[in-house]
Amino acid sequence: MNENLLAEGKHDQEPPRTFRLHDHATNVKAFCDNSIRTSKYSAFPFSPRFAVWKNLFEQFHRYANCYFLVVATLQLLPGLSPTGQFTTIIPLSLVLFVTFCKDVFEDYRRHQRDAEVNSQTINVYRNNTWQMVLWRDISVGDLVEVARDISRGEFPADLLLLWSTEDDGLCHIETSNLDGETNLKLRKSHSENAQTQHPPFSRSDPSTFQGNIFCQPPNKDLYNFEGRLIRGDRPEDTSAIGIDSILLRGAKLGGSTKKVVGLVVYTGSHSKLMMNQQATRHKASSLESMTNRQIIFIFIFDIILCSTCAAGLGVSTNVSMDHWYLAAEDLNPVWTAVTGVATFIILFNNLIPISLYVSMEMVKIVQAQLIGSDLEMYHGATDTPANARTSSLNEELGQIQYIFSDKTGTLTCNIMDFLKFSVGEMSYGTGTTEIGRAAALREGRALRDDRPPGIKLEKGFFFYDDRVSDVHGQSREWRWMHQPNRGQLEHFFKILAVCHTVVTEEETDESGQPVLTYTAASPDENCLVCGMRYLGIKFIGRDATHVSIEVAQANGKPTVEKWRLYEVIEFNSDRKRMSIITRDPMGRLYLLTKGADTVIYDRLRRPVSREEESTNRVTKTTLERFGADGLRTLCVAQVQLEEAQYAEWAPLYKAATESVGDRQKKVDAAAELIERNLELVGTTAIEDKLQDGVPQAIELLRTAGLNVWVLTGDKQETAINIGYACALLHSSMEVFKFDENAPRESIGGKIREFMHDAQRSKARNPNIDVGVVIQGATLVDVTSETAPLENKENFLKLTEHCKAVICCRVTPGQKAEIVRLVKDGLGQVTLSIGDGANDVAMITEAHVGIGISGLEGMQAARAADYAIGQFRFLVRLLLVHGRWSYRRVSKVILYSFYKNILLYLTQFWFCFCNFFTGQSLYDRWALASFNLAFTGILLLTPRITLDPVIRFSALQPGSGKTAIKDHNSQAYDTTNRGAKLNTANQELRPDNQPRCQSAFRVP
Repeated sequence: MNENLLAEGKHDQEPPRTFRLHDHATNVKAFCDNSIRTSKYSAFPFSPRFAVWKNLFEQFHRYANCYFLVVATLQLLPGLSPTGQFTTIIPLSLVLFVTFCKDVFEDYRRHQRDAEVNSQTINVYRNNTWQMVLWRDISVGDLVEVARDISRGEFPADLLLLWSTEDDGLCHIETSNLDGETNLKLRKSHSENAQTQHPPFSRSDPSTFQGNIFCQPPNKDLYNFEGRLIRGDRPEDTSAIGIDSILLRGAKLGGSTKKVVGLVVYTGSHSKLMMNQQATRHKASSLESMTNRQIIFIFIFDIILCSTCAAGLGVSTNVSMDHWYLAAEDLNPVWTAVTGVATFIILFNNLIPISLYVSMEMVKIVQAQLIGSDLEMYHGATDTPANARTSSLNEELGQIQYIFSDKTGTLTCNIMDFLKFSVGEMSYGTGTTEIGRAAALREGRALRDDRPPGIKLEKGFFFYDDRVSDVHGQSREWRWMHQPNRGQLEHFFKILAVCHTVVTEEETDESGQPVLTYTAASPDENCLVCGMRYLGIKFIGRDATHVSIEVAQANGKPTVEKWRLYEVIEFNSDRKRMSIITRDPMGRLYLLTKGADTVIYDRLRRPVSREEESTNRVTKTTLERFGADGLRTLCVAQVQLEEAQYAEWAPLYKAATESVGDRQKKVDAAAELIERNLELVGTTAIEDKLQDGVPQAIELLRTAGLNVWVLTGDKQETAINIGYACALLHSSMEVFKFDENAPRESIGGKIREFMHDAQRSKARNPNIDVGVVIQGATLVDVTSETAPLENKENFLKLTEHCKAVICCRVTPGQKAEIVRLVKDGLGQVTLSIGDGANDVAMITEAHVGIGISGLEGMQAARAADYAIGQFRFLVRLLLVHGRWSYRRVSKVILYSFYKNILLYLTQFWFCFCNFFTGQSLYDRWALASFNLAFTGILLLTPRITLDPVIRFSALQPGSGKTAIKDHNSQAYDTTNRGAKLNTANQELRPDNQPRCQSAFRVP
């Protein structure tokens, strides 16, 4: 075996953490305390966080506030201000004070929450006794006892699990407050090597548990932990610590676990929860950027006006020397003109509206509340309302040009139904899918559901095949037991019932009878394990060393089998598979694995017989057929290990799991050494139905001028059929498909060929729709940093002609690369929408990120700017709220500019009547209250009438095209946006109206 694969990687920049257990005096000095602080300000005047200084520092990061501070300072100089000394500083102070009060009030509530959390009590072992201490007084190295009846079972710090009331030291936890996932997760007490001579942890005498912890420095990775527990000098006294033994702050006890004891590893601001509390990357809308540019332009215009008037003052002073009654003999015209610049800057200071930012913020906050309270975007099935996690991008929703969507859980329900499977060359299962019916209709074939009428289907189990089982009411007949390949079928079912990370929990039904329920990290695993239960192989539980299953027998008396569990190599998005090393009841040592067909087929052994070669070939055809029906497929494989082979590999894997620094890469490398020479056993096919309203939503979005891209990890056939089923593709569309098996050197030529074909097609028929289907392997030469620039440019030119693009077999990193390519290459406003942790990268990369609160957890929703319950709500979010926000914020900006330009250009014209003396036309207090009064009137009298596109039921299926086309000038039209906020220009025309109107308002 190649041990170089496990070579040490680079460690984190911060050195690893080392500390001794029970050494409270040393640890409390070496590490931060356990108090948390989410507040920004302090009430202590000499603190750098003092509320007044820090808030003012933040507010003067806005250029407009700095500008008005300079003007207010000039006004205080005697003899310069024609409008009084306080007409600017009072409104500025009011704006600063209101913002200060808002920020301090929000921070005061944070202080209250922090004090409440830090003052909770917990049972800690210190000075050889258990005692109650405050959360804030916990230190690294303490032993902490967490109980369900104290602090709701929440963990006060990041803990290493040492003891639990559950059998075998297992612990069920809820992490919904940490990562949003509602399913229970299983943690196991830290286990040491059997060869160690040191006593294990004892709840009755914790003082005997001594040692040192060596672990990675604090970081914000919630799904990884690398460390070692060192009890002595011998290698046998060192044991690895992984994330499966870590209880993170923010999680709490769940299930039947009543009490646990844990060792504190990270405290306070070093806990992974607090490390993840950092502010996300700031996203500024293009409208806000445009407003800043307009402010700079108006400032330049202001300087031009001031210079013109100052020059006029110099000329007037020179002329006035000839008139003795003006007493101008002692004045220097040049110096008078220079000092006049300051006077006119004060006179025209409010050409830039002092209340603009406040007005915009107030409008956006109300808009965010409207989004959250819109019942049309409330998903009752999951009790999920729309959630605007930021208000700064509301108007950006009305300018989206490109939408990048995940498939599973975003376009589909992520509710899995076990439908079909194959073992050897035999395929089992009947019935049709929504996507399969759409594909058959497109090809003109008749497709019928061949399941018998009246068949009762269980939730999550839509499988029927009379060769396997007959399910009617409560009676079950396991017909697979009478098939010639019974042994193959039973072994396949057992693999699926054993190879997983599902957790069992016993509940009671309505009649009070105990019911065994399953909790899984993904709906796929839950579906497969439930499916095996309906087929006679029931998973009944697991402990630290065994997985127990109940196997149905022909005599009706099931038997219980225990499979010895040695290693679990978990699934991740890079490996695309999960494996276990186990020993069956017959004593045979197996590596069992299930995963994507691409990774499994790459690791299959060379066929040892014609029968095995035929099985591999037929199974690939079966997978293509399943994929054509839009089914989610997995391959199941195994390899029987030699004892010596496992004995040689196990130390390498142990070293990888105990490493500190790049542990996951080393574990993956170790897994590669054993996950080879696999024998294909069978496949599974699960249906994931489309969400309600997805085809109509995509049709309406495309009709409104938006480009929709689907980024998925599915096979090409599955992705294409889903594209047709959700109306992304249609039969009259010309679709260009890249061949993933094509040589890499030919990809650039293929892109150019497709680009020229698309251009010719558009030239012949401008109304023709074009689509592209491309695989992740091909995208490596398009989106990666090392891809040729010509490929990127030609691919973007090709996609500019496309109404739809489907990228299949893509990784999470490639999703972000695709978004970045379009965002930077085309300069268009982008939106990404997804529901899982694998979508977070593309959600944060896009201008606007939308998270769907789905069954894969809340990672995407928490990382997003907006969260919704279903894909179809995206239509209303963009076409209604996005358009309203864009128009309304535009009008607020234009109105703010309009009223101030109108007012102060009148002052400019008046200068020609007063000899450029800087005399104000208005009363000073009228000037001071002008912005406040007029802005308040604007915000208190919004237009309530609905836009024509809404009155037109445009969001109803079938009516979208008519509504959009008939009201193109009013609808969400992404192709008609210039540089001048044109949705409101037609009514306000800020460039011309104020200038003309100001001239007629001079008395």
